[in-house]
Amino acid sequence: MKRKRMKKGGSSQAGPGSSQLKGQNETESRSSQLKAQYFIVGAILVCSMFFMAVPRFMPLIRQPSADIEYISVNLQRELPNALNLGLNESAMLGHMTNFTHFMEDAMLERYTNYTSVWLIAENISATGLNTTVGNFMGEDVSVTINVSGTVKVLPVPNGTVNSTSFSSVATAYNITISFSDQEETFEWARHKVNLYAFFQLDRGEDEIKNYVAG
Repeated sequence: MKRKRMKKGGSSQAGPGSSQLKGQNETESRSSQLKAQYFIVGAILVCSMFFMAVPRFMPLIRQPSADIEYISVNLQRELPNALNLGLNESAMLGHMTNFTHFMEDAMLERYTNYTSVWLIAENISATGLNTTVGNFMGEDVSVTINVSGTVKVLPVPNGTVNSTSFSSVATAYNITISFSDQEETFEWARHKVNLYAFFQLDRGEDEIKNYVAG
């Protein structure tokens, strides 16, 4: 009787686990892309978990808000990074909005409320300037924008963005941004995309208000 020889090498027919493995790889790839976009912020949150866990194990001692201060300082670096990432991918407003929601969810998991208002100014013509405001303060706001003496009031419902434009803007211009109890003035260059981002962190008695601009 002749014995049949087994062919070396794997079978060309995919087994039942092949499609599962492919789907798993695709899911891991999408997850890696998201983590790559916000990896620094993720590191901030992981590091702050230690500080945030302390009061839960020591309820009789009120700890200083070192963790919130740490997050605040790092947000001043990460908000411009989110804007630049959006510029590189031609999805500026989308990235800023997604980053805001990302921070809202991440902070909520740590019993911290994150709210923000941001303004982006960009050149739209030879002398024209467009300003876009995103409001995520938990309530409707009216933002007053003064560009070198030309004043516009922009109503922005909560969770939305709104835009207004200015004409005949100088190469270097002054801009004053006012809303609620906040008011800041900057000198910006018209040819550059500029960002003002105000944010607030609240947890119990701890509260920090801060911003980044440039």
